[in-house]
Amino acid sequence: MDLKNLLSIVRKPASPRADLAFALASLDLESAEVRASQLETERRRILISGDDRDLAEIEDKITVANREIERRFALRDELQSRLAKIDEADEIAGRKRRYDEATKLSGEVRKALARYPSLARQIIDMLAVVAEAEAAIAAANDDLPEGAAPIAAAEVSVRGTGADIPPLASTILLPSFDPAKPDLWQPCGPSGYMGNYHSGIEVVLARLAELRGARS
Repeated sequence: MDLKNLLSIVRKPASPRADLAFALASLDLESAEVRASQLETERRRILISGDDRDLAEIEDKITVANREIERRFALRDELQSRLAKIDEADEIAGRKRRYDEATKLSGEVRKALARYPSLARQIIDMLAVVAEAEAAIAAANDDLPEGAAPIAAAEVSVRGTGADIPPLASTILLPSFDPAKPDLWQPCGPSGYMGNYHSGIEVVLARLAELRGARS
């Protein structure tokens, strides 16, 4: 990029970062220094073979070339300084933006977590519906009317047909919102009962009765 265009970019107080970066990459100090070196070589030749007019002319060219080198170095320093300030401002703005976003999310988390006790109670109520249905099904299957087919376990029939599906009541853990208080629900059931509520439903029902008593 020629010196005129470089100066035009730098002299604009609000040149975009992309323009400043392009100008910095286009300074081409090496070419300017090569040009000045070539002129110095020519001057030394003229000192021997030329006259004063030729010498004055080449010295004027050297002065212009050296001034251009100095300007390009000055432009480099200015461009680097401007880019550093832009980067610093971007970093400050980014830090502020991340802080504001984190603050906003923190507030949203507080609102979301405030729903946890209610949601946990809803899950426990769902476990109660399932457990009571399973108890009723187990009791009915133990004393089937003549010719009646056994009723499929409620949870297994909804979630899948595999016999190894553990009941939700035996896998769900609902910690208390207050860490100092006991869990709202702990996985319960005798060791190894998987999918068959008949052998452990009394454990679940007893825990549900305990929780209902605590609520009342």
